[in-house]
Amino acid sequence: MTIDAPSVPDTQVSMRIDGVDDAVLASLSGHIHIDVMVRRDGDETVADDVPVHFGHHWTPTASASAPESGVDGMPQPTGESGSVRSSDRPENAEPAEPAEPVISRRAVVAMGSRVPGAEERLRAAVVTLDATPGNQVERISPLYHAAGIDGPDESRAVIELSTRLAPHTLVGLLRSVEVGHEGAVTLRLVDMEGVSVDDDTCTIPWPPARRSAAVLAPWFDMDPDATYDGTPVSFLLAGAPDADAVGIQSDHWIIGETR
Repeated sequence: MTIDAPSVPDTQVSMRIDGVDDAVLASLSGHIHIDVMVRRDGDETVADDVPVHFGHHWTPTASASAPESGVDGMPQPTGESGSVRSSDRPENAEPAEPAEPVISRRAVVAMGSRVPGAEERLRAAVVTLDATPGNQVERISPLYHAAGIDGPDESRAVIELSTRLAPHTLVGLLRSVEVGHEGAVTLRLVDMEGVSVDDDTCTIPWPPARRSAAVLAPWFDMDPDATYDGTPVSFLLAGAPDADAVGIQSDHWIIGETR
């Protein structure tokens, strides 16, 4: 964004991103960089006196004077070095709680696609998850073929993440990736280290995984010592009703080889 120099003292910038889950947006907000350019006599420089508002989060960047309220009623920073007076905060704002230590947890995500070019779709989903701040893909299963019983055949895989995202934030990210692929990819959070959740938005561990060879077979292939809710995945796979309908498709699909 570029603004003329005379308007700088009374300027603020608000940025909104649509189509992204609020929890994911909150986790990414600290990693987004915004430059505001000031034009003076034909020359442009980066402004250091324009507060930038991002979603529900706002960052005072310097000490420019400004109205008491700004865009959408958001408070304006005043004082030196971007400091914020308590009177500038919303009246209903609660005192900030001490931040809890951010820990990294192991998370298992099941992936599937029934569309032509499924391998490319799944690879793109893996890249997106690995590129998300707080995530790192640690292991990837071979690609499996699951014969459709009530529908088309499906390509299936499982990945293991090391993640610092909270469970609901991670679930929100998975849904956002699904939306980005227009439903051509399904992503499910199957298990998360030290986490047990059962509410309206997610259930961890994911119950259908217990009896699904399309999840258990690639998971076991990726991690022979894996357990689901304390039960060895190998044991669950042996008794899965769809075990005969699932077979390995490729060991090297993630690098573009499906044969």
